[in-house]
Amino acid sequence: MSKSVLSVSVCIALLAASAAVSGASAANDKITKSSAISSTNRAYAALVSGRNSAAIQSYSSAIESRQLPAEKLGRSLLNRALAYQNSGKFQDAIDDYTAAMRLDALSPRMRAVALYNRGLAYEKSGKAAMAIEDFTGALMLDPQFAQSYYSRANVLRSHGQYLLAIADYKKARLFNHSKPHLTLFGEALTYDALKQTTRAKALLLKALVAKPDFKAARIKLADMGSPVSAPMLATKTPREPVRVAMLNNGVATDTLITNSISPSRADLTLRKTSLPAPVGVPKTIKAASQTVPLPPVPDITNLIPTKKTVKATKAVKVVVKAPEKTEQKTSGPALSGWTVQLSSQRNSDAAWDVWKSLSARYGTLLRGQEATVVKADLGTRGIFYRLRVHQIDSKKQAARLCNRLKRKGTGCFVSKA
Repeated sequence: MSKSVLSVSVCIALLAASAAVSGASAANDKITKSSAISSTNRAYAALVSGRNSAAIQSYSSAIESRQLPAEKLGRSLLNRALAYQNSGKFQDAIDDYTAAMRLDALSPRMRAVALYNRGLAYEKSGKAAMAIEDFTGALMLDPQFAQSYYSRANVLRSHGQYLLAIADYKKARLFNHSKPHLTLFGEALTYDALKQTTRAKALLLKALVAKPDFKAARIKLADMGSPVSAPMLATKTPREPVRVAMLNNGVATDTLITNSISPSRADLTLRKTSLPAPVGVPKTIKAASQTVPLPPVPDITNLIPTKKTVKATKAVKVVVKAPEKTEQKTSGPALSGWTVQLSSQRNSDAAWDVWKSLSARYGTLLRGQEATVVKADLGTRGIFYRLRVHQIDSKKQAARLCNRLKRKGTGCFVSKA
């Protein structure tokens, strides 16, 4: 009898302990998610005030918690990349920009800025080809992105692609670059490299008309045997203030900062391989008239970059059987008709967060569409949750919807339910 009583007591104690642990775990999850949001606010405030190390630390805490929804995670990665970039940690910045763009949570304009900033980081890292590729990608999303034309022109000039560089300098001015004297100066250096001295001098004089205290242009003209006799208005050019996102009632938000490193004595650079002056995106730039179709976001097991990477020492050929793919609807009405897949995430909540974001962004286009989330077991690759619009009557209608989404910068593909 005593043994039975003892056994029951032990069972009750174990159940109570289990419940307590479960409750504590739930509470910890709640605190972790709340702390993650608070960390992004602190990080943004630090970034705005120029405290890059503090911003990196707070953003890392929020990102590594894996509690942020897809859109907020994307913004946090972009802003941490900017903090790394401001600190001269260009490879870390590149990793974060890349991870952010893998998420299907960036608007076409935000993606263009991310590509531009990553291009600057590639250039600082000595990877000119990658930099040109990113500047070009930004221009495909925003054909009037003046800073991207200017930065691409500088890289092309420094690698002897003079005619292409001249065309880009002209387009930067056409789309109202915030510092036209820099585009004129770069074009002048290009013509000087082509031994067309007369054109080079004419452009340097135009640069001085645009900015009379432009010391670099005066020095270059003097070197070319044409000193300017007018007195110099200033020996140093003022630093352009960094444009940052607005703060809501004094409270820091996690909105993307649409500029990269603040310019530092860019006007005084005379090297033939001069680097671009990273400049904030001017408010006068118009919206892009078209966007480049983007591929569907693949099923990615690692969206958050890690600090340590393992270098392969020897290639080993391994034969792996293809995993069996199984799908199971997790929420929403049953699949029917033709479908358009919009995103693939690691959990159901993240997939629905993407739907909320896309519905808000493309309200007219997605109004009346039925969405559902389908669980896909990819074996060794893991489990993914696919966001799909379905109940579309024909393949032609589904393709039309997908093509319109692609033109707006959102990847997708069509399949039969």
